[in-house]
Order: sequence, then C-alpha cells, then structure tokens
Amino acid sequence: MNGSPPAETVAYHVSKDGVVSGPYSEMELREGVASGRFATGDLVHGTGQADWLPLDEILAMLKPAQTPQARQASPPVAPGDVPDWRSILKWAWTRLCRSVVERGLTTGAICLLLGLLALALSRWPVVFWAPWLAIAVVAGVVLLRGGRKVTGALLLLAVILLPWLCHHYIMSKLPAEKTEPVTRIEPAEPLPVEESRPKGPVAAAPSEPVSAPVVVSATPAPLPVAAPVAVHAPTSAALPAPAASMVPATPVPDSFLTKAGKLAGSVVPYLKKAGESLPKLPDFSKKKEPQGNVQPNGDVIVPGAAEDLSTMLLHRDSIAAVKDGAEIIGNGFICRMGNQTWLFSNTHLLGISRPPRFVLLDGEMLTPDAVAVAAGPDVFRFPVAKAPEHVFEAMPDLGTAVQIGDGLMVMGNAQGGGVVSSWQGTVTGVGPDQIEVSAPFAPGTSGSPIIHLKTGKVIGIATYSRRPYDEFGNDVRLNGTKIGRHFGYRIDKIPGWEPVNPGEFYAEADKLWKISQLTEDIFNFYESVSAQTPTHYRTDTLRVAGMQWEQKVNRHDLSSADRVQAGQTFLNGMAFMVKADVKAVDGHLSYTYFRNRLEAEIKVREKLFEQLKPLLEAAGHK
Repeated sequence: MNGSPPAETVAYHVSKDGVVSGPYSEMELREGVASGRFATGDLVHGTGQADWLPLDEILAMLKPAQTPQARQASPPVAPGDVPDWRSILKWAWTRLCRSVVERGLTTGAICLLLGLLALALSRWPVVFWAPWLAIAVVAGVVLLRGGRKVTGALLLLAVILLPWLCHHYIMSKLPAEKTEPVTRIEPAEPLPVEESRPKGPVAAAPSEPVSAPVVVSATPAPLPVAAPVAVHAPTSAALPAPAASMVPATPVPDSFLTKAGKLAGSVVPYLKKAGESLPKLPDFSKKKEPQGNVQPNGDVIVPGAAEDLSTMLLHRDSIAAVKDGAEIIGNGFICRMGNQTWLFSNTHLLGISRPPRFVLLDGEMLTPDAVAVAAGPDVFRFPVAKAPEHVFEAMPDLGTAVQIGDGLMVMGNAQGGGVVSSWQGTVTGVGPDQIEVSAPFAPGTSGSPIIHLKTGKVIGIATYSRRPYDEFGNDVRLNGTKIGRHFGYRIDKIPGWEPVNPGEFYAEADKLWKISQLTEDIFNFYESVSAQTPTHYRTDTLRVAGMQWEQKVNRHDLSSADRVQAGQTFLNGMAFMVKADVKAVDGHLSYTYFRNRLEAEIKVREKLFEQLKPLLEAAGHK
C-alpha cells in the first residue's frame, strides 16, 4: 500500500468472487478471516488506497488485533470511499495475473499432457497438438515472470523434450507400421450415370459396362494372392478414324481426402450400365485377337491380379484428384519422365477448373507452376518439386515393348470417392498418338494412368467422353448392339509442349465451349427430328429458328409446298449459324489443342447438316 499503514478508522471494501462488499473495519476483516468468510487472497481496498491489495498484506501492515473491549470503545466505522470503476478494473487485472501465476503450473502440465495425447493419436499433424503445447509454453513464461523460475524452466524444458521423445521413441515403434494390407470382396453396386457438364470446351473419351474395378481402402491385414480378373474382349475388328474433339464427363462430387496413407485396402467389384457414346480412334496398323483365356461370353481372363493390387498399394499416393472448387472432376498422376518428375492429366480438365487444384490422397495440395499443354493431344503437365516416395515411371517409347493383347491396368479415383480403383484389361490397338484398351474404366477417371503390367510403366493417360455426337455416323455395331470403346493418349509421342498463359488459355476454352454448345444443339435437333420427339435446346441461337420451323410445319392449314419452303428457309438460316461462330474464332486460337478441337467441330457440323436435309424435306411432305 502507498503511504503509511491504514488507520483503524479506515473503511475497507472486499472483493470476493467478483462481488465487492463493505465497508468493513479492521476487526471485521480479522473476524471474517477467522470465520472463513474471507480468504487471505481476497483483494481489499481501503479509504485512501491507490491499489487493491490481498487481505493478508493489509492485515500484516495493520497493528495487532484489538481486544473485544477495545473494539467496543472504538468509534464507529465511516462508510469511507466506495471504489470507482478504474480501481475495480485494476483490481481485476491484478487478480487475473495473480491467478495465472498461482495456477500456471497446473495449467501448463494439463495442456502439455493434452498435447502429447493429441500428438500420439494424430501421428504428428501440427494442427491437433500445437495449440496445447503453445498454451503450455505461455504458462511456463508466466511462471518465469512471476518469480517461479525453476518451475517455469522445467515446464518449458518438458514442452521441448517430451514431444521429441514421443515422436522418435514411441510413435516410430507403433505396431500399426508393421501391419500388411488385406483384400476383401464385397457385393457390387451399380455406379451412377453422369450428366454431361457444360463447363468448358474439352476433349472426350468412352463408356462401356464397368467390370469389377479393384478398390483400395484402408483396411490392414495380410495380402492374399488375388484370382485372375475377367475383362471384356474387344469385339470389333476394324476401328474408325480418330475423333479429334471431345468433352469431359461430369464426375460425381464426393469426399476425396483420406488419411489412410500407405495402409492397404479392400477389393470391391462395381458394375455399371453401358454408356451412350464413345470417341473415335485412329486406324491401327497392328491388330490381332487378345491373348489369354477367352470365355464363351467374350470375357478374357487376364493373369496378374496380385501384381495389379501390389502396384496400386505402392503407387496410390501418386494419384491426385483434379478439383474445380470443391468438386472433383477427374484425376492426375505423378510420373517420372526423363530426369524430371511431372504431374500429368487431361487438357480438357484444365479448361474446366478455374483455378485448378490438385489434391493427393493424404490431403496434400499440389500447386501448379509452369503448366504446359501438349501440342494437339488432350494432355498437360507441370513439374512436381516434392514428389511422394513411389511415383510412376513413363515408358520412353512403346515401340515393340507393347504388343496387342498385353495386360494393363487403369488406376484412378472413380466418382471422386477418395479411394483408388483399378480396371484390368488388355491392349487392343496401338495408334500413332492413341492406344485402345479393353479395360472398362468408369466416369470420373479422365486423367488416370494406363499401366503396362509386364513392365509396370505408364504407357498412356485415360480419357473419358460423354459427348453424344463424338461417334456421330461412326457407330460400330454387332448384332444391332453398340460396342463400347475405351482409349487413352500416349505420352511417349507428344509432338511438343506449349506453355500456358492462364488468361489466354481460359479465353480460348470459353470460345470453344460456346461452339460445342451449338454443335450439341444441332445434334439434339437432328435426333429429335429423326425420332419425332420435342427438342431440348441449350442455346438461344438455334432455339428461336427451330421453334419457328416446328410451328410452321405443324400448322394444318399450311400447304405441302409451304412446308418444304419453310424447311429450306430453316436450312439456309442454319447454314449461316454453323459458320458464323466458327469464322469469328478461326485463325485466332494460339493453342494447337483448341485448333484441333475447332476443326473437329466443323467436320461434325458439316456431317449433321447433310443428314438434316432429307429429314427436313420429309417433314415438309407430311
């Protein structure tokens, strides 16, 4: 207390548990301590005091207690000065600091134990244990500043040493690190059929019944030898010319992040109904029937399922999900080619995601830098500075190393489910820049690696298509049934790489997307006229002219000649429409991939236009 000790006539106010009471005399304070009403640590403010002081310090500064007789003779205590809000706030701060010092050791020890527990359970993720240890450090510093130097120093030393000892001598010897993966067979459920996504102008790939994908999850147990896997044998002997343009399928968004790490998983078969349309492939020079045990139903038994699962477990950390915001739209994979490690994926996925995000199975985010797209093929890449321990290896030249009938596997995160699946099959065709496979990979696997089982190296990148007009006029049929085709782009024969300028790239992607929308509208109109069903338009460009034509030809009072004239007028207008948007873009595209896409759109439109002429003439003569 400032000044001389307080006199007997001073009025005291006591703050206990946040409540200020008083005034009290000295004797009343002593009696309150003796009866347990007041604690020696309660803060007291007396008349004329500048600060709130603990009760034990106040009593120590006063004279010894008076006898009851002396107290009765003492004059009554005046109310004195009631503490103002400033002194109350100052008292509160003093009390807080005192409480922190008094309980610093307890607080620090509890937080240290919680931090060690979180460290052991989370296997070193900082976000779970660091906050507790930070609080323990603060408690140690407070103890040092409060004069309890030995206790504070020991607490800080424990915060430093115990996590290090826990990580290096306890966690490294946990039995979980020694367990082996197990496979588990579960009933299959059909995969959902996706809707096409009008997000950007992008390349395409195929659909077909999906046969028994291998799914890796985080279930530890011994790894058995898996049985041979059945895949569909190719049923076509002649392959059509390649389709230069494609659009991506829309993957089903789902949770991707998994903390399974490198633990093993389960094998789960899936089945899916056949897709509608598939892209064209080049004429292949090498053709023969696939090797293996051909079943009566046309399936081929492909050996090496155990090696397939081993490859999945070893390289699962090199599979990345390509995300557009929170939605997973495809896959990528980390692969070593030459003397550098890259992430490869499809260019059409890059045109959709803005900005693109690449997330590994353990949740690590890869930041794309120095992105380059292939000069033509639907492939892009960027260098990876910090790669996982086991990455894929690219085959530098397919040459004679890859033969028709060789076993292969497609690995990917189908449907964005956060697990790695595989589709086994064989090589059914090898072209100059594409390969055809029998592995029926599912929607959402665009950008997945195609792995040659004999060498274990990547020979291509899977591309999946949902665009209906890619196979227009080129359906390959057997007994009236459309045959599914699956293909990928070779990565050993990339003609060159073009650096990506994001603004320029996305601008060209938007232009091609608008052109694709009108092409799809023309195709839908063709399908509707052929089947005599209502047309569902995606663009206003064709909607107005198409609806006007439909209204005219459906009028009962219109003559046959007028109907034919209406059809001719509509065709003339369409001829202008299908050329106007293309002409505005032609010659202004800097990326080879988009120039090839534009050429493919023009060819499809010309073919549709020729097919529409007889249909509209027939509609006019109804």
